[in-house]
Amino acid sequence: MTTHSARALTVPQPWASCIAHGTKRVLNRPQPTDYRGPILIHAGHTTDHRAWNAPLARPFVRRPQPAAAIVSVAWLNDCHAYDGYCTLWSGRGLWHWRLTNVTPLPKPVPWSGTSDHLWLPPAPLLTNPRIVDALETTARA
Repeated sequence: MTTHSARALTVPQPWASCIAHGTKRVLNRPQPTDYRGPILIHAGHTTDHRAWNAPLARPFVRRPQPAAAIVSVAWLNDCHAYDGYCTLWSGRGLWHWRLTNVTPLPKPVPWSGTSDHLWLPPAPLLTNPRIVDALETTARA
């Protein structure tokens, strides 16, 4: 796998931690994507306070949550419209970006990030040893 094919997505906390260390394998997005492949999960600067009312997120809301850092690498392998049957994490009326082979980083890699759209990670991120290892693990899984 070539690292130049990787993308990154900024996700608010605690959702980024739910992906990295929990069972969240669906990103609920307002728009679809044609991209398939490795994706760096970037914990943004913000917290989605609606998570306090989400039973599946409750184990994460009182734990330390890294901000402005890459917390995991996953494989984005599917995108489909809401169908009512995807997962417990699926949001009604949204597009479901399905993640597989999630590899949490042993220590988050600080990065200021960008918008909530897919972005191209710059070379310093893609050459970071922790991210390189996670990309290789994700691609092999």
